[in-house]
Amino acid sequence: MRCEKKASILRIPLLAPLCSAAVLVFSQASNAFGSDSTASGLEQQRQALLAQKTQRSSDPGFLVHLANLYLDLGDDAYSEESKRRAAYEEGARIAREAINLQEQNAQAHYLYAANLGSAAQLTGGMASALTVSELKAHVRRALELKQDHAPALHMMGMMLEELPWFLGGDREGALNYLKRAVAVDPGYTHARLDLAKAYIKR
Repeated sequence: MRCEKKASILRIPLLAPLCSAAVLVFSQASNAFGSDSTASGLEQQRQALLAQKTQRSSDPGFLVHLANLYLDLGDDAYSEESKRRAAYEEGARIAREAINLQEQNAQAHYLYAANLGSAAQLTGGMASALTVSELKAHVRRALELKQDHAPALHMMGMMLEELPWFLGGDREGALNYLKRAVAVDPGYTHARLDLAKAYIKR
């Protein structure tokens, strides 16, 4: 799963104010670091998994794996905005299928929020209270099901850090979530960097 495979470079959908409004922001490393071989490998994985989807469409574990792959494709394989957005949207749709089959799957809730937030950021839509509420609800559910889910802790911490107060921002709460993410996974470099940045801002 993504929380183990790519914890050091995990991209988290954030919510940040821009001028007087809030827009979705996706904190991610530059696609320039992604190699052609990485993109090719992810694309091959996608084709292999899609060939199995009809037979395994009722397997939540399989759907979670596929939703995770679409998140990786949007992050690392595609440079065109339209292809990235399509990957995230498909990842969110598949994660939703997994939730419908197995509501108690923490990773499915996290991947739904991660893909949905990433797609919304690329669309350039305003971060409505409804969008924020949906993202928070799925991250919270992931943490209810698995309290030591480091990527969900990180994502919640960054949402609370970047959201304006009127959309539920909470700087103290943000620090608590980021510290928990680092405590759960001391090697989670991205969370450690974001925690350091939060302290610097203070």
